[in-house]
Amino acid sequence: MKKLIFIVATLVAFVANASAVVNKSTVFGLMYTDGVEFSTGKDAPDFTDEAGYRSHVALTFDMMFAITPSLAIHPALGFVLRAFSFEGKDYSEDYSSTDVAMGIELPIMARCYFTEGFFGEFGPVFDFSLFEKYYNDRTDEWTDIETNENVYAGITAGLGYTFRIGLELGSNFTYGLTNLYEHADWKGPRFNLNIAYWFNYR
Repeated sequence: MKKLIFIVATLVAFVANASAVVNKSTVFGLMYTDGVEFSTGKDAPDFTDEAGYRSHVALTFDMMFAITPSLAIHPALGFVLRAFSFEGKDYSEDYSSTDVAMGIELPIMARCYFTEGFFGEFGPVFDFSLFEKYYNDRTDEWTDIETNENVYAGITAGLGYTFRIGLELGSNFTYGLTNLYEHADWKGPRFNLNIAYWFNYR
């Protein structure tokens, strides 16, 4: 019993020592995001159809500006890549297609630390489209998608944990507010997992 109490006390001490709040006025780091984008709306394809869902990957440069030790503004800027691959059959002929879209992502989050290390955040996110291209192996060529909107906006809410060493793990959900394409009721809500490192947390 004494050994168990000692082990539990050691783990508690380690977690307390490893966790963190915003203890500097400004911190900066890098974040990698990996997730999935779903298609919703009257004109959107079903989940099992082509373009029904896409992978969503982003690499951003992040900053945090502390208002208090437990409240901060967390903006970021980086590149986002959205893509899907689809295999199907058309008139007994097998085919595959790929869609790739790249843009610049700008989330602006308000972050609140509920305890040392554990936080929640909420705020808008904007995607600025650079290009979107579609490939079909039957024609063996890339086609520019010219109907995509230049700016896509959503609201993001997430939870995560920051360790004092600067490592951070989190997840978030983005609810799409605007359409992905012109003249189409087609939005792209997203669910993401994040891993980040804050360089000057110590």
